[in-house]
Amino acid sequence: MKQLLKTRNIDIALAAIVVVVLSFALLGAKALAVSLCLLLAYSIPIAIFRRMDCYSVIGQVALSFAFVAMSVFFLLNYWQSTVLLGTADVPYLLYDAQTFYLLSHDLYNNTLGVHSPITPYMGYPIFLSWWLHCGIEDIAYPVIVNILLLLCTMLLVARCCGFIMSSDVDVQRVSGYAMLLLAMVPGVMGMATLLAKEPFIIFALVACVCAMYAIRQRCNVLLYSLLLLFGLVILASMRTTYLYVLLLFVAGIWLYKFRPTDLLSAVLVVCAIGVAIYVGSMQSWWQDSAFVGRYVEPGKRVTFFCGDSQEPLQRLIGPYYLYPLWLRFVLLPVTVAVQFIIPFPFETAVQQLGHPISMTVYHRMSYLWYLAAVPMLGYYLFYWWRRGGVRMSLFAIVAAAAYCIPAYMTAGSVSRYAFCFVPFLAILGGYVMWRILDNRDELKRLGVFAMIYAIVVSAALFIGANPYVLYALIK
Repeated sequence: MKQLLKTRNIDIALAAIVVVVLSFALLGAKALAVSLCLLLAYSIPIAIFRRMDCYSVIGQVALSFAFVAMSVFFLLNYWQSTVLLGTADVPYLLYDAQTFYLLSHDLYNNTLGVHSPITPYMGYPIFLSWWLHCGIEDIAYPVIVNILLLLCTMLLVARCCGFIMSSDVDVQRVSGYAMLLLAMVPGVMGMATLLAKEPFIIFALVACVCAMYAIRQRCNVLLYSLLLLFGLVILASMRTTYLYVLLLFVAGIWLYKFRPTDLLSAVLVVCAIGVAIYVGSMQSWWQDSAFVGRYVEPGKRVTFFCGDSQEPLQRLIGPYYLYPLWLRFVLLPVTVAVQFIIPFPFETAVQQLGHPISMTVYHRMSYLWYLAAVPMLGYYLFYWWRRGGVRMSLFAIVAAAAYCIPAYMTAGSVSRYAFCFVPFLAILGGYVMWRILDNRDELKRLGVFAMIYAIVVSAALFIGANPYVLYALIK
């Protein structure tokens, strides 16, 4: 097995076999084109990664694992949408996917249909309409682009490790572990299997942060400046509000050993973000008096609590949107914890027919992320806060603050708003994994966190399986 691993090809061969076999089993005649596009989306990141300084076998295995997982669930979703419950011409879609699909056809036909005013950000429907202009109506290919973007995001995470870590850190191993952790996050990976804009947002944010680190350290400035502009364009068209978070990263990146010569690059980056915010804000909303949105009602505050699955949360939090700002900050540990554990244990309802298969299964796989994330981040906070260097400490503060922002805004009720910040947290987790595996004595300390956390997870599992307990506690 070790000899096979040294060839660096066994994982690639297995990934290709799994995807091709499943494609032909589910899709029949369409399998050849779809599987070829999937393999192309896989081969591009693999080829790039092998030429990067931070290349590692662990990172390549992480790419292969992520590709297989996303491809399998994408194929299952696609089969359900176009074979089991719909057709290729009229796919069966739910929620935002249906909205984006219908909006793209409105744009292609140059009409403002009844579906057009539903979403304020038109970037993703415009992207889908481009495929229609190219004569491609099949939803498989835009989703394959999503898979490609998340694989490329993993490469950017590895590159960020090289910019953030101090010289005494084994960047290859840390970046490999960070990629592996990211591949295990069900919520993030699951978004790439749907007709969703989140993969674009995740890629754009990581690309912008990676580019800012490169510009700050004067590493291939022209190339990374183009990457920064590309990321800003995506965010301006997909979700302008995330651009404000980049200002936090600007502060965290440029404060470290700031020199007067760094002022120009910092000002230019802030100006570029400001222009993107202005352009994105001007282009975000349809100028239509019929626009009501999904959560906004005339004369009322924005609310994100919806459905029976979040009723326990609403009872627990109370009238959150009537609370003063100081009370929301006091409740932040609670709302961040809620954001982390959603969809579990609150979403305990039986999945309906037609619900994306990937999300149903990925939700059940979330326990892997729960088991890995909290002990590692807790371990980092208590033992390795300053040992990784000031640059990494500043990055950790900004990443944690960014993850808390959606929880503050939505009481933690919309966990996917924080998915785009998980790649930054995975970098910290990769660092902790390296420290632990490099010094086995540290496993004893980690064991304390694991024992405490196991008790908490067991209690949460029991509540998730028996939601009446939570109802009884909050009455």
